[in-house]
Amino acid sequence: MRARRNWRSSGPWRTAAGATVIREDELQGKPDHVVMADPEGNEFCLV
Repeated sequence: MRARRNWRSSGPWRTAAGATVIREDELQGKPDHVVMADPEGNEFCLV
């Protein structure tokens, strides 16, 4: 099983590059993934 990192460890450089956080989803009360968008509006997820 792949180790899961907190998105906050890799998210800050994405926001510095112009990405925006759309939403943070939880699964059973724990952070699961974050939906972000690049400057052009293309959405992507960080798990």
